[in-house]
Amino acid sequence: MILYLSGPISNDMDGYKQKFDAAENYLTIWKGHVVLNPAVHPIGLKYEDYMRIDQAMIDAADGIVMLKEWQESNGAKKELEYALDRHKKVFFGIESVPFCEEEKKMKLGSLFDGSGGFPLAGAMHGIEPV
Repeated sequence: MILYLSGPISNDMDGYKQKFDAAENYLTIWKGHVVLNPAVHPIGLKYEDYMRIDQAMIDAADGIVMLKEWQESNGAKKELEYALDRHKKVFFGIESVPFCEEEKKMKLGSLFDGSGGFPLAGAMHGIEPV
């Protein structure tokens, strides 16, 4: 599944990137999904520009994952409403996201850690090296 991450950003400027990146890694490595992460946007755009970009990402996604404390974010609430209007799947928390149907077919070739080693995450999930 292609999943969009939604949660507080502008009211958590010191910690949002780390939280969003951790969620992306969990959903990609452990659960086998493709993740659209708004934390990669450049800083300095207008709020309306961020929302237009985020809506385009939601349009490309199969579902939206509401991260912890999403209720504290006006942007996340708007993203949820936008996703619901488009009949996207909604997950509250990364733990509620099921494993990807394609996960068992995943090969490790794209997940090498750069050291030439076999990442522990892959080994623990039975992903075979290519």
